[in-house]
Amino acid sequence: MTSQQEFEIRRDLIWQAPLLLLGAVSSNSWVRMTDTQLEVSFGIYKTAIDIADIESVEAIEWEIWRGIGIRLNLMGRIALVGSTSGVVRLKLRQRSVSFLGIQNDTVSISLVEPNAFVSAINAAIQP
Repeated sequence: MTSQQEFEIRRDLIWQAPLLLLGAVSSNSWVRMTDTQLEVSFGIYKTAIDIADIESVEAIEWEIWRGIGIRLNLMGRIALVGSTSGVVRLKLRQRSVSFLGIQNDTVSISLVEPNAFVSAINAAIQP
């Protein structure tokens, strides 16, 4: 039997209208965790991450200058943020998350319940 948890991606009221350009509404802005995988949906962007590929997870500070929405750099980092609060960073063992053909090994996500997410991931990746 597969267990499943769902975590809502935080989208602050001030950013909800601009995030409509990405199609990021509450019904499709979430991270769903099963026993083996994270399914991530943020508007038009969808990806899956194997739990076994997660090296670490931590809550981080997200400064506004980093931006809101789907943020990408050429150093292997992608962010799916609708808020500067509640941001967590997943460090992956390999560059396995793709966006616009760029492979990433660091994924940051703003969440309504970041502490619960960090606890769930840590429980899943501990030997």
